[in-house]
Amino acid sequence: MQYLSSKYLRIYCDGGELNRLEKLETISKIPYVQKYLHVCIYKPFNCGYCQKCRRTLLALDALNVLDSFRESFDIDYYNSHRQEYYNWIWGQHMNGDLQNEPVYQILSQRNDFHVSNNYKIKQRIVFFAKNHFSDRQKQLIKKMVKK
Repeated sequence: MQYLSSKYLRIYCDGGELNRLEKLETISKIPYVQKYLHVCIYKPFNCGYCQKCRRTLLALDALNVLDSFRESFDIDYYNSHRQEYYNWIWGQHMNGDLQNEPVYQILSQRNDFHVSNNYKIKQRIVFFAKNHFSDRQKQLIKKMVKK
C-alpha cells in the first residue's frame, strides 16, 4: 500500500483477518454505506443479478439488514425472487465455492430456506456432465437443461 500512497495521502490495508461476511457486517451499520453501496461489476447501479450483487444481497439477508439497503438495491425484487437466489447459493455450495459458504451456512439454518427439486436435478445433471462427457456432449446437455 505504501506504493499507492503519496505525500498527501496515506493508504492502509485493513481487515485482512475478516472474511467477506464479517467485513460486510462491519460496514453495513454505516448509513452512508447503506445508501451508496455499489458492488455491481456490469452496471452503474446494482443490477441484483450478477454474481457480486447476488452474493451481497444474500449476505445482507443473512445479516438481517436487507431493509437498510433499499436505496442501493432493489429489495422488493430480491424478496419476490428469493427462491432463485437460494437456489443459486445452494448451487455455489454444491460446487465447493468457499467464498459464499459462511452465508450459505447461516441461510440454510432458516425455516424458509429450501431449494427447488427441479433446480437440484438440473445442477446434478450439469455436475455429472462436467466429469463424464466430452465438450460437445456437455454443450448439448446444457442446451437441454436450459429448456
